[in-house]
Amino acid sequence: MASVAVIDVETTGLNPYRFHRIVELAVVVIRPDGEVLREFVSLINPERDIGPTHIHGIRSREVIEAPRFCEVAGTVVEVLGGCAAIAGHNVRFDQSFLGSEFERLGHPFPDVPLLCTMQLAGGGKLASVCSDYEIEFEGEAHSALHDARATAKLLAKLLEDEPGLSMEVQRWSPIVWPPIPRALVNPKTRDEACERQHDPPLLSGYRFRGDC
Repeated sequence: MASVAVIDVETTGLNPYRFHRIVELAVVVIRPDGEVLREFVSLINPERDIGPTHIHGIRSREVIEAPRFCEVAGTVVEVLGGCAAIAGHNVRFDQSFLGSEFERLGHPFPDVPLLCTMQLAGGGKLASVCSDYEIEFEGEAHSALHDARATAKLLAKLLEDEPGLSMEVQRWSPIVWPPIPRALVNPKTRDEACERQHDPPLLSGYRFRGDC
């Protein structure tokens, strides 16, 4: 059975072509029936100001030691491996930022099938649409993992209501991703970043890593 990668990004702004970047990325890989196969989430150091903290809730100090996108790109490709489509709530927004990050690394983003839960549901914000479908929204909105998990549950409901689309998705071939090697850098979650604030400060203040 084909799998679908449900993605959600929190960003420094609304337009990746105006140098806005990802500050948090989550991927929840599911089967069309909603079974969760694997998850990925990490804060991302955007190498610039972090944008509207009042929206995404992420503070600059939380991303100082978070990996840059180039350092988790190989892991992201591994997580996406075998998926036949990418899904999201207003998925073109998420895909545009992910595509921009791939292009920054010199890898064109594959031409992938997209499943938009906002479009399939007839419009509306994620929280309100989830409420309409009686899906419990865990955690706070604009947390990438919480949003991706909610979107994954919503997608499963929508595909259940659209058996023809569900069968079509299951016939799609896996996406071919660029060969990006996995770096020896661990993802960093919001909880880990918060815990880190209570540790003694590093004497150097920052950890420097080589350019990607």
